[in-house]
Amino acid sequence: HTDETAYTFRNIHIDGITYRNNSSIDEFLETQKYFADKCKEDDYNILVVHQSFKEFCGFTGEKLSIEDIDYEKYNAIICGHIHSRFNTVLSGGTKFIQPGSIERMNTTEALDEEKNGKGFYLLDTEKDSLEFFKVECPRKFFLGDIEIKTKEELIQAVLRTLVNL
Repeated sequence: HTDETAYTFRNIHIDGITYRNNSSIDEFLETQKYFADKCKEDDYNILVVHQSFKEFCGFTGEKLSIEDIDYEKYNAIICGHIHSRFNTVLSGGTKFIQPGSIERMNTTEALDEEKNGKGFYLLDTEKDSLEFFKVECPRKFFLGDIEIKTKEELIQAVLRTLVNL
C-alpha cells in the first residue's frame, strides 16, 4: 500500500487509492478493503479514487463495479478519471461524487457540459451536504455542421464563426 494514502484530521478520515487498470483490479480491491477495515464509525469517512466504475463511466469493458467495494463504510466516495459530472446517493446513504473536469477535451465532453455544466463540488462534512459551483470554460468549443463547396466558402465560414465569438 505504498502508493496509497490515508489522512485523518479531527473526525474526517480520507483514504486515497491511485488508478488501476482492469488487469490490476484485484490489487485495487485488496487496498480498498484494507482501508475500509480501518474506517471508524464515528468519523466522516471519504474514499478518493482515480478510478472508473462500470455503473457510472459509460465505457464498455470496464470490470470494476461499485458493488465490488465496501462503499457502505464511507460517507462519500469521490471519483476522478471520468470527465463528466455526476453524483448520486448509493444504498445506505453513501454519496458518490464524480466531479468531472473543468476543461472539455472532445465533443462528448462539450455535449456533457451543455447538459450538466463544468465546475466543482463543495462537500460540507458537518452538514453532510454537497453543493455544485459552476465554472465557465474559457476555451470555446464549436459544434455544428456547415456545407462548404469552395475554399472561399471555408474562409468565410471560419471568419463568421470568429466574428461571432
